[in-house]
Formats: sequence, C-alpha cells, structure tokens
Amino acid sequence: MNIQEEFDGQMIFSNINTNPSNYVVMDNSLIMARQNLSLQEFKLIRLIIMQIIANDLDFRFYEVSPADFARIIGNQDISNIYHAANSLCDGLMSKKIELCSEDGSWVKYNWTSMARYDSKTKKMQIKLNSDLKPFLLGLVEKGYYTQYSYDNIAQMSSTHAGRIFEMLLANIKTHKLPNEGISIILTKQQIIDGCMLYKKDKKGNILIDPETKQPVEKYERISQLKAKVIKKACEEITDKTMYYVPFETEDGDKKHGVEDIKSGKSIVAFKFYINMIYHPNVPKKKENRVVQIVQN
Repeated sequence: MNIQEEFDGQMIFSNINTNPSNYVVMDNSLIMARQNLSLQEFKLIRLIIMQIIANDLDFRFYEVSPADFARIIGNQDISNIYHAANSLCDGLMSKKIELCSEDGSWVKYNWTSMARYDSKTKKMQIKLNSDLKPFLLGLVEKGYYTQYSYDNIAQMSSTHAGRIFEMLLANIKTHKLPNEGISIILTKQQIIDGCMLYKKDKKGNILIDPETKQPVEKYERISQLKAKVIKKACEEITDKTMYYVPFETEDGDKKHGVEDIKSGKSIVAFKFYINMIYHPNVPKKKENRVVQIVQN
C-alpha cells in the first residue's frame, strides 16, 4: 500500500485499494442501525471501510480520486463525481448512524471525523470517526460481524437494495449456505429503520407524528413498501450479487419467495429465501448477472 506522509508529520494518507473483490467488514449492530445515506455516499463509505485490514489498531486517512471512485462503481460520468465530491463529503460528515435499543435508548455517531479535497492531487481525503472503532476494528475476535466483497454493491442502483442486502447477510448464522438455501426473517420495522423510510420536510428533517411522537412512515400501505422497496431490492440483489433472493417465483412457490408474517391482521415481518446463485437448485444465471470490474 502506498503511504504518503505530510511535511508536518501529522497525517499519513493511504491510497485506496481499488480491488472490488476485497471485503467490507462491519459489526452486525452497525449494519442493523438506522442509516440515511444517498447511493453514492453509501458506496463511498463502504469503499473506505473496505480499506480496513484484520490487524489494524486505528483508522488512517484514506484518499481516493473521484475518477477512481467513478470507475469502481461503474459511473461513466466522471466529471459529475468531481462536482459531487463536496456534497459527498458533506453527507459523510453530517449524516448520522443511530443505534436503537428495545428499551428506547439510542446512541448516534457521525461516519467521519475529517474530509477534504486536495486540488493538487485531485483526491478526496477521508478519515473515519474514531468512535466507530468498536464496530469496525478487531471484529474477528468478537465474532458478531458480517463481511461481503465490495463488488456485490459496487454497481447497485438503489441504496435500499444495498441496505436490505446487508441486513439479510447479517442474519445468516451459518458459515456457508446449504444447497437448499435458507429463510431469513426481517421485521417491517428493521427494514423501515435500516432504509430510513420516513417522511421528511423540505429541509430533510424526519416528520414526527404529534400524537404518537413517532417518525411518520414514508409508505402508508404495506403494498407500497413491498412494491417500491422490497421487490426492487430482491430483483437487484439477485441480478447484481452472488446471492439469489427472489421476491416471487414463476411457479408461485411461496417457500422460495418473500412471505408475509402477520400478527393478527397486521403484517409485521417478511420471510426471505436466500441462496447462492451457483447452487444447483437455483434458476439458471442470467448472463452478466455479476458484473466484472476491469482493473487498470
């Protein structure tokens, strides 16, 4: 890894490893937390997290050019990424991660402690917030973490798909998926929180119901949530990752589709079927389902 030390000796910058087959590794509680990132912010912060290696004891300052970032995520409009660099870093500096407990307790963190753009090198320089160390460092010893190769999310077109993909993986309890696949349950609330599906005002603040004092959900009907978020996420995960997560099957087999779970008359959770696309009982792969990213 190419390391460059500044003249004042205060900061060390590490060039980004752009190999998309490297792993993004996070504590499961971080994955299940409330996150409100745009698609490009989501991909950029995961690219930064991908730089962490197993024996790291601290975070470094990582630098990446907008051109390299655009190439990694398959964005052909490189000039647009350069123009968006400022807003991208603003988002990572200002947007919060919120971890909530069942008893109503919560804690909020910023993603980064520093972000800047160097006009001479034409690179963004980013450092993760040190408060996130328990969620990103030394995870092998803790054992409660999820990892996936960055190329699974690199060319996704929906943040919701990326977040549901992560939450599904966080709930896989086996080291290797069996040939027959497994079922995973995500509650409605986990999906709403994980994807931050709440109504917002013109300033981007979440609207609060004056009576219940709770955030107002973005979708009033469960059919909207399923059609606009869950179905699209399943299609994109199946199309762009190594995993097969059908929303519904051609033969109508509910066992291999998303199944509603009810409490009384209300839908409170969803059962997903997940398998690897290369397992023998999974429908034949589409051509170019998993996009190969060419390295320079």
